[in-house]
Amino acid sequence: MKFKNKNHQAIFSCESQKLNRNDNVKMSVLYLLTADVRLWNAAKPHIRKGYIDLDNISVKKGNLKSYIGSMAVTVHANLSNTNFSH
Repeated sequence: MKFKNKNHQAIFSCESQKLNRNDNVKMSVLYLLTADVRLWNAAKPHIRKGYIDLDNISVKKGNLKSYIGSMAVTVHANLSNTNFSH
């Protein structure tokens, strides 16, 4: 899996332990949320064991679900061949 930088990788690795690593949708969302520092700061309080509360993540510009949807297309190929259970 390609990460933006070591910080992105470290945050993703730590936070992914709270979620089912076999759930590619949640892993994709987490990947996108952890890629941007400002977005991650807004999202972090809304990541709970087994759950990402997207409805309560506040972003200043645009719609979070639209952002995630459009970005998911970009990383789909990378994630579809990744096993998160390691």
